[in-house]
Parts: sequence; structure tokens; C-alpha cells
Amino acid sequence: MQGEKIIGNLKKLYDIQELDLRISKFEKQLSQIRVLISDESEIDLAKGNRDRLISILDDLSARRRSMERNVSELNERLGSIEKKLYSGAITNPKAMEAAEEEKVFIISQISEAEDSLLEIMVEAEEIEISKTEAVEELSSLEESRPEEIRKLRLQEEQFDVDIHQVRSERDKLVPDIPTMVMSKYESIIQRKGGHAISKVEGGMCQGCRVTLPTLELQKVHNSDDTVQCNNCGRILYLV
Repeated sequence: MQGEKIIGNLKKLYDIQELDLRISKFEKQLSQIRVLISDESEIDLAKGNRDRLISILDDLSARRRSMERNVSELNERLGSIEKKLYSGAITNPKAMEAAEEEKVFIISQISEAEDSLLEIMVEAEEIEISKTEAVEELSSLEESRPEEIRKLRLQEEQFDVDIHQVRSERDKLVPDIPTMVMSKYESIIQRKGGHAISKVEGGMCQGCRVTLPTLELQKVHNSDDTVQCNNCGRILYLV
């Protein structure tokens, strides 16, 4: 059977591994919290959406002013032609016909311009509604952000405390483990995703779920030194 000393060492080493896994989990959660604290992407996205809509409104406003000037100029031209037509200033039949044609053409242009102007106004009204919603959304996000950060800071502080406590527990166990065993553990844990020591239950390595050969199983039972699984390389711990 494994010597009492090596059994005690492996038990403590297994406990260290459990603590290391807890630390790793806490550190991962702490990292995620810190990402959330620094992540302003939702607000930035809302600002970008608001600014985009404002830019569209500015463009529509400029197009509306331009179209309104165009309609005004066309109406002035129409008024001038009608004045000539109805004042008797034009007496030549051909000139009269040309003026009538120009009048019809200008009326057509006015109609098209007014249709375009109406489309611009309808679009601007829709965009204005979207902009108002975007402004409200941004305001809501900015108002709730400080409270969100406060809660995240509390979680951050708690994880810092938890990690410190678990590290303290770990530090109490490490001095009892022989330096060579601890070095082997540290080397394996980097390659095995946090699991350097594996229990042996039912003749099977619980790390890779492979049944141990008889000779290897006998070594686990009888050796006074650490034994590694031939399949996964983890240190075997006989419960």
C-alpha cells in the first residue's frame, strides 16, 4: 500500500488543486466583471445611432430648404409667365403658344418638386420619431450606468476577497508538499487545464477515464513516490 506520507502529500496536493480550480474560476469571473466595468460599447452604440439619425435629419433639412427654394423660384417663373399671358403683353400667336407650353412645363415641374418636398417631410417626420427614441434610449443607458457600475464594483471587491481567502488556504498547504512533487504538479497543471492530479476509483483514472493496467495500478497501491497515469500523465491519487 502507498506509504502514509505519500498518501498525506497527495491528499493535500489534491486539496491544493481544488483550491487552484476555485481561484481560476474566481479570476475568470473577476476578469469578466472588469470587462463589463470598462465596456461602454452599448452607450457608444446608442450615441452612434443618435448621431446617425441627427445627421440624416440635417441632410433632410438641407434638402427640404433647397426644394422649397426651387418651388418658390418655379412659382415666381409661373407668375411671371401668367402675368405676360393675361396682361396682353404677348400678341404674337407663336409667342403665345410658346408661353402656354412653358407654363404647362413649369406647372409640371412644380408638381414634381412639391411631391419630392412632401416625401422629404414625411421621411423627416419618421426620422424625427426615431431620433427621439434614440435620445431617450441613450439617456436611459447613461442614467442606469452608474448604478450598474456600482453593483459590478461590489462584485469585483467580493471576488478579490474570495481569491485572497482561497490563496491563504492554499499557502498553508504548499509548505507541506515536497518541492519536487510541487514542481511536478505545477508543470503538469499548465498542460492539463488545471487538473494535474487525478483520483483513482474502480481501477480507473478519473482524469482521462481510462482503466489502469494491472502493473500501473500496483504501483499506485505500493509506491512511496508519485505515480503518473501512462495515458494522460496526471499524478494518480488513490482514494
